[in-house]
Parts: sequence; structure tokens; C-alpha cells
Amino acid sequence: MIEKKLKIMERASEVFARFGIKCLTMDDLSRELGISKKTIYTYFRDKDDLINQTLQMKFDQDTLLHHQAKTGSDNAIDELFLISRSFAETLAHIHPAVFADLEKYHADAFERMEKHKREFVTLIIQDNLERGLAEGLYHPQMDATHMAGSYIAATEIMYNIPASPTDQYKQDNTFFEWLHQLLLGMASEKGKTHLAALNALSA
Repeated sequence: MIEKKLKIMERASEVFARFGIKCLTMDDLSRELGISKKTIYTYFRDKDDLINQTLQMKFDQDTLLHHQAKTGSDNAIDELFLISRSFAETLAHIHPAVFADLEKYHADAFERMEKHKREFVTLIIQDNLERGLAEGLYHPQMDATHMAGSYIAATEIMYNIPASPTDQYKQDNTFFEWLHQLLLGMASEKGKTHLAALNALSA
């Protein structure tokens, strides 16, 4: 039962990401998912319930992503690049209408998403900052709250705009160039040396 429900939410999130939310009825979702409406209603009261539970699933995945990036990276700078790469790949495949539809037609879900975004990004930046300070990669004067706000603003500006595949490549490059400059500004000499090494590897 739980596995079936998770599969419905995963596939529904892909459909929402591709088409937006407002334009999709439960009949549309049933057709796109290849299951009956009765099956959907077995697990979800209505479309709003499906959206809210799907969002919670995504929140849980964000937490897992953070853990994997932290445990799978050698240091704080590598961790932040891993997290950012995953976020960028996710945002690149979400239709911009999704966020507008949530705000206009599913206000509670939109507020939950905004709260999660603010709190979660602040959490990962603070956690990353503490790690980087302990590793000697960041300056101790860095302001985690300010960094988190800058990070959120940059991702929103660069990924909430419709883009062709070519434009998306440019968006990714712009975002990671911004991230590199952010890290240069907060890095210690040791951190700058590591960034230079990363640049050399990617050149």
C-alpha cells in the first residue's frame, strides 16, 4: 500500500512539473498516470491532498539529499557543489507555472513550500558553514542567514524563468559561476586553493 502510494506521488510530481498544476484535472492525472481515479482517491481525498502529500515527500527527499551530500563529500565546498547540482537539476525540470499555480490556487501548500525553502536552505547553509569553519575552508566572519538568503534569491532568479535546452545550459553555467564567486568571497586561503584545484580539474 505504501509503495503504491509513493509511486503515485512520484509520478504525479513528474506530471505537475511538466504541465503545471491548474490545467490538470483528476481525470487528466488518471490518464497520465495510467490508473483509475478510484485508485487515486483510495490514497488521496482530492487534488489538494495529493499536492500536499507530494510536497511532503519532496521535503523528505531534500533531507535525504542533504545527508547524502554531506556524507558523500570530502569537505564543505564539495558538499555545497553537490547540493547545488542536485537542486539545479530538479529546478531545471519544473515548469515555472507550478510555482504560480501553487501560490494562486493552493495557498496552504505554497506557504508550506516557502517555509520549507527558507528553513531548509538556512539549515543546510548553517550546517555547511559550520563544517567549512571546522575544516578551515571558510572565514569565521561569514553570516549564515545572509548566505542562505542570497542562495535562495539566486536559485529563484535563475530557475523560475522558462528556458529552452540551450538557455538552460546557460542558466546552469550562470548559477554555478555565481556559486563559485560566493565561495570565493567566503573562502579562506585554504578554501581558495581548493577552489582553484576544482577549476583546474574542470578546465
